[in-house]
Amino acid sequence: MTDRDVAGAAPLSPDGRGADTTRGLGEWRGYPAGPVVACTDGGGDGFGEDPDRYRLLCEQVHRYGVFVLDSDGRVTEWGDGAGRLLGYDGDGALGEPFAAFYTDGDVTADHPEALLDRAETEGEVVDEGWLVRADDSRFWGRLAVVALQSDGEPAGYGVVTTDLSAAPDKLRSYETLTEAPVQLVGLAEPDGTLVEANKTALAFAGVEREDVVGTPLWETHWWSHSETARERLRDAVETAATGEFVRYEATVVGADGEEITVDFSLTPVTDDDGRVVALVPEGRDVTERKRVEAELRERNRMFSTLVANLPGMAYRCENEVGWPMSFVSAGCADLTGYDPPEIESGHVSWGEDVIHPDDRERVWNEVQAAIDERDPFTLTYQIRRADGTERWVWEQGEGVFADDELVAIEGFITDITDRKERQRRLEAVFDQTYQFTGLLDPDGTVLEANETALDFGGLDRDDVVGKPVWETAWFQTNGDVRERVRADVRRAADGEFVRHELDVQGTDRVATIDFSIRPITDERGDVELLVPEGRDITERTRRESQLETLNEVSRELTEAASEQAVCDIAVRAARETLGLELAAVELYDPERNRLVPRARTDAVAELVGDASLFEPEDGESWQVFVQSEVTVHEDIEFRADVSGPGTPLDSAIVLPLGQHGVFITGETTPESFADADVDLARVLAAHVETALDRVDREASLREHTTTLETKTERLTRMERVNGVLRDVTSALVDADSREEIETVACETLAATGPYQFAWFGARDPVSDEVQPTSWAGDESGYLDAITVAVGGAEPAGRAVGEHTTQVASPARSDPPFDPWEQAALERDYHTVVSVPVSYEGALYGALTVYGSDPAHLDDVEQSVLAELGDTVGHAINAVERKTTLMSNRRVELEFSIENPDTALFRCVKAVDGEFEFEGVVAEGSGPLRVFVTLEAVDPDEVRESAAETPGVGEVRHVASDDSESLFECSVVGESIVGAVFDHGGTVQSLTSDGKTGRLVVELAADRDVREFTEMFETAFEGATLLARRERDWPVQTATEFRSELLDRFTDKQREAVETAYLSGFFEWPRENTGEEVAAALGVSQPTFNRHLRASQHKLLTLLLDE
Repeated sequence: MTDRDVAGAAPLSPDGRGADTTRGLGEWRGYPAGPVVACTDGGGDGFGEDPDRYRLLCEQVHRYGVFVLDSDGRVTEWGDGAGRLLGYDGDGALGEPFAAFYTDGDVTADHPEALLDRAETEGEVVDEGWLVRADDSRFWGRLAVVALQSDGEPAGYGVVTTDLSAAPDKLRSYETLTEAPVQLVGLAEPDGTLVEANKTALAFAGVEREDVVGTPLWETHWWSHSETARERLRDAVETAATGEFVRYEATVVGADGEEITVDFSLTPVTDDDGRVVALVPEGRDVTERKRVEAELRERNRMFSTLVANLPGMAYRCENEVGWPMSFVSAGCADLTGYDPPEIESGHVSWGEDVIHPDDRERVWNEVQAAIDERDPFTLTYQIRRADGTERWVWEQGEGVFADDELVAIEGFITDITDRKERQRRLEAVFDQTYQFTGLLDPDGTVLEANETALDFGGLDRDDVVGKPVWETAWFQTNGDVRERVRADVRRAADGEFVRHELDVQGTDRVATIDFSIRPITDERGDVELLVPEGRDITERTRRESQLETLNEVSRELTEAASEQAVCDIAVRAARETLGLELAAVELYDPERNRLVPRARTDAVAELVGDASLFEPEDGESWQVFVQSEVTVHEDIEFRADVSGPGTPLDSAIVLPLGQHGVFITGETTPESFADADVDLARVLAAHVETALDRVDREASLREHTTTLETKTERLTRMERVNGVLRDVTSALVDADSREEIETVACETLAATGPYQFAWFGARDPVSDEVQPTSWAGDESGYLDAITVAVGGAEPAGRAVGEHTTQVASPARSDPPFDPWEQAALERDYHTVVSVPVSYEGALYGALTVYGSDPAHLDDVEQSVLAELGDTVGHAINAVERKTTLMSNRRVELEFSIENPDTALFRCVKAVDGEFEFEGVVAEGSGPLRVFVTLEAVDPDEVRESAAETPGVGEVRHVASDDSESLFECSVVGESIVGAVFDHGGTVQSLTSDGKTGRLVVELAADRDVREFTEMFETAFEGATLLARRERDWPVQTATEFRSELLDRFTDKQREAVETAYLSGFFEWPRENTGEEVAAALGVSQPTFNRHLRASQHKLLTLLLDE
């Protein structure tokens, strides 16, 4: 390849413009694109028909180099842009050959001549490469050459060029080329086999590199949509393989089936011998460009049609005396009688030949004043047509500035002669006119009517002139109106001034007018004309009615009981009374710190849905609310102080409602509100604010009253409930048995309102029913009338079955009633609450209360009763544990536990030791301290296992011998020893080999064994009751205990203990030390210590172990 890229001829679009006018090859490769100039075939207003227009284009375009070549390829027209770009001063380039702008190498290769030949054949060609300036310096540029025609014959060439030096140098490496910002770029063998493809191409097709590399181009995914496309590509590859550059538009398909149009090319790459060694396929997406081109053609067509049909003349002229015109539209002929070329050529001067002499100076002065201020101008003046007639015209225009300099004046001129004539004839009528006015003969025949009246009735002047006024369309509302107007004319013709209100018919409405007929007399006093006048007072009448209705709305607002009611009344009144279809009330939400829509008309909901009319956080409505200032927008779009309004409204009235929010009304068209609309909206907003203030005050008062009542009621109830809890708790403290606890609980509850009746029931294991064990209050045979099955319908049965609090209201149930409900209603029990009585999972029964007032058994009361159930359960457990300790008759239960899963057993199992329980120490609310003996274990391993076992606290190695070790450990959470201890039992023995445990528990003789067994087997899966034994435990008196203890002491031990005791050794602080006591005994201190410890051991063994 040479150092030049020739883009080839761009395909022509249907309007004759190059297909590359939107983005050229340079832009395709990442360079800025230059323009491509399209010329017509010589018909119509093409440049070929009028070279002067093309000369203007060459001279006035500065960004690009634009020039014209004759048919021999020499420069005939030259502009400033071309001179600046190519380095020629003035007309220095005129006559230069096209080849003068190319390098010697390109000239030798006949490249410039080839470009002109192709442009003549194909219409347009785009070239990119090195160009040469007048000083022989070079720059990388892009140019487009277009063949020009005039009357169907070649007329030379138009050239547009631009400097691409700011862009990177030519893409010389394949890596740079393939990753350039294009759609499809790759590298292929001369036979079309794909060697590489860029990321963009792969991503577009949704394929990986290995999916396409090694595949002929026409068999890849991009061309899979069309056999015709594949055949054309195969032919293009064969052509490019011969060394020819190929370019055409094609359709390719992406991963999701989307088809796009690309500007596709195959560029052959040759070696030093000129042989083709590779092909570079390239393609860029031109789908959008094609669409834009079509839109531009349509816009140009529409603009041409519009200009051609304007009732007047569009123009462009210079700001000089005489107004020399460089362009006038075809309407010039109808307006002036001169053809456009006569004026554009200067043969006819607009300022000297067309503008009337009386107006020339005024026109000049007014235009200059407007240009000085850079304002548009409008003028009315007279012209002289080509036939000598004079016409009135209206002109509107403005100056065109470039770089702060005036370059032209553009505008539009139209004929207003007829309008001026009508204006002259009606001046006498319109000096003192109302909205509707005209002229009548004394007999009522219409002579003239003003535009306002005609427009209101949708009439032309010919529709009314010459007719009796009462027969015109305005007075056809009914026969009475016509007759009254006829009578008014007769009275006025007699010289009387007539005035009254009257309804008249318009095109789309009936208006009420202040109607009058004024007689005009001559010098003799005879009536020669009648002047009918009418002022539209429809709005005034409507406003008066609206104000009256607003008074009624105000009365309605005074009766509104809530904010929502006020808001609803406000938007309804805005729509029905004021005719405001778009109206809304937004109130301030302090929790969200924003305005929230509370009421709106249906039209607002259709316009914005659930959203606000303005941005809720910092929009116009929020600003009005914060600043508490009324805002009226006539045209929101053009208000500089409303940035980013975020509203569909073009005009709006936003009124603050004090601390409550805002009232908004608006329209989607600008300038939709009159001053009267604003005034009425203010009145409505004031009424709404007053109503909201009142509602707030009343709501605050109600809330305050309700709060006080609620607090008083709650305090009273809490005092009563706490009293019940205190009374029951106090009574439970003095109870010595379970029966007494149950009785005290029932009697205390039944004696306290609002409870009528209370009973305690326990589960019967044989019948699986809840049997009453204690009750108090107005039982009235209820317990005899019902059977309470565990898990049944009666609340006590459900409480025992589900271990949860149960609440029921028989009075609120629907028939048919359950038997228990029927029995309860017969005794006026309207509410029932039953709470389970349990302790640490062991269920003792259910405490159930009945009341006549459902309101008294609310959540608070239910919570207190549930707490009372726990208190009773704790009390029963405490009594049973006390009974166990003091009873001389015990029940012994033996359990087998398979794979016990508690923290202590998991720890023992981890060290493969055998476990034997030695004892337990309970420290108030702290964890249990358990002493155990383990056989054949390493103490360090035990400590490590305990540290890794959740639920086992600190482990202390107490002592050990050859085969056993004694440990003390803290047990946190669920444990077998803790469960037995918490439910009134004592552990007699507990052993385990790591897999199976064996437990012996001792309970008081009157303890419910079944209840304890169910609790234990539920708590510890794998636990099974093996045996139950009853044992007598003889009770020793204090004397018997002392006698047995002294029998176990030796003489030396007894002497040592008694001496120490009498010497104050056990006092605090000690009265004598161990050394002093030993001296008194005549022994050494170690000997004294040994005797003392031996005697203490025997005492503790007798007290704690046996």
